[in-house]
Amino acid sequence: MKHDQPQFLVTPAPQDHDTDHEASGHARLWRWAGAVLVLVIVGQLYLHRETLLSMVALWNRSETYTHGWIIPPISAYLIWLRRQDLSKLMPSPSVLGTLLWAILNVAWLIGHLAGALVVTQYAVFAMIPALVWALLGTAVAWTVAFPLIFLLLAVPSGEAMVPTLIDFTADFTVKMLQLTGIPVYREGTYFSVPSGDWNVVEACSGIRYLIASFTGGCLFAYLYYRSAWKRLTVIVASILIPIAANGLRAYMIVMIGHLSDMRLAVGVDHFIYGWVFFGMVMFALFWVASLWRETDGMEVESVVPGIANRGARPRLPLLLMTALALCVAGGVWRSYGTHLDSEASQHKPVQLPEIAAREPWRAVPDPGTGWEPRFRGFDQSISQGFAQGDAVVQLKVLYYRGQTEGRELISSTNLVIRPSSDDWRVTGHRTLTELGGEVRLQETDMKQGDEHLLVWHWNVVDGRAFINPFLGKWLLARDRILGQTGEGAAVFIAVRHRKQPDIARAQLRAFMGTMNTGIIATLGQVKDR
Repeated sequence: MKHDQPQFLVTPAPQDHDTDHEASGHARLWRWAGAVLVLVIVGQLYLHRETLLSMVALWNRSETYTHGWIIPPISAYLIWLRRQDLSKLMPSPSVLGTLLWAILNVAWLIGHLAGALVVTQYAVFAMIPALVWALLGTAVAWTVAFPLIFLLLAVPSGEAMVPTLIDFTADFTVKMLQLTGIPVYREGTYFSVPSGDWNVVEACSGIRYLIASFTGGCLFAYLYYRSAWKRLTVIVASILIPIAANGLRAYMIVMIGHLSDMRLAVGVDHFIYGWVFFGMVMFALFWVASLWRETDGMEVESVVPGIANRGARPRLPLLLMTALALCVAGGVWRSYGTHLDSEASQHKPVQLPEIAAREPWRAVPDPGTGWEPRFRGFDQSISQGFAQGDAVVQLKVLYYRGQTEGRELISSTNLVIRPSSDDWRVTGHRTLTELGGEVRLQETDMKQGDEHLLVWHWNVVDGRAFINPFLGKWLLARDRILGQTGEGAAVFIAVRHRKQPDIARAQLRAFMGTMNTGIIATLGQVKDR
């Protein structure tokens, strides 16, 4: 009998050759993707180099925005911390990212044509996250979402909050002094106590403290917390606490000066006390926040998000084509903006006629109040006087055509009066609605010695009277997009009074009710020329 011998099937040991090859291809794809991304970002920044240089100039010139220099390195380091998570993903172009990039280019053009520098700056820096999303995909962009959004903190912004912060600081300080039992006499941002006079100026607004605190709070929340509600709590606290602390700081400085008979806290030590106090407040804020931290700091969660592109396949040709399309489209769009700038620069000289008087108002010589608005870059201006009975109103019109940077109707540097003016002191300001809701305007009451001056100011574009800067920027951008020169005017009417603002207000209201139609019509004729 023959017995079958058992036979054994020998299976060769699995080889790691395919796995190594796949890993090598994945790493090579990432190197290509990283190089392409860097080149495209550099190209986009070069196309918008004027906007980028405007940010750098503000970083260098203003102590409020010097933090802008450290934001990009911090963002880059936070992305480096996520390199292990990123290595698990497959770079793949995204249609949504490309759409966001296109929207940001439109926003840049509108901001550029409107002379809204902060809009162009935000649009250019926001293009960096958009390009990451467009070229590398949703999963990659989501994994490094915070470092990419953190870049936007480098944009110099916040000036619009300064008047509000000044008012809050003055209100807080005066209220605390009154609660302390110290008599206070206040006129606008100026107030007096028995030991001396004080003025809340821009440096006292606390905008530097607020920006520094908010930037640090965002970074701290990202590094030390994982839950969204804790992160949001820290960020909100980093906004509210420095505002309240700045009011307390101003009160303490006034008290130090008052109790020392104005020997302390009135010179350089004024600023030293402020920064020391701010440092103590920030230390306390982050120390308390650290008691509930969820991580030890520079460790970030190493979890690839659920939207990770596990099924994606390497598509280097698509990535290269997307990058090329973005570069070409960006160049064409930037050239279009340059073309519109060239058309706007070829405008005719402005011929601004005087405004004709209407009954019961009659033309009189310019009353010459000695006050001039701090506007710059206008093409032509007129200053006239009108009288009715005892009321003598001064009318000033500043006309703008072909606006460019530094020659803008609506700008944060254009002021009815500088807060630190040596000639006039602002004793009050507010926004009013006149002519049955047709016109919103800014009212400023100012004082020089015993003389008071009440000023109403509004802007006119395309026959529309307004004070809202966002509306004005949009109207000017729309005109430029439609091939027009982007024209507008700042209108001021002023009347003297002796601590009788209600009477002065009634006089200005009567003047505006009679003369506004003529002002609008005259400005419309100037635009048509």
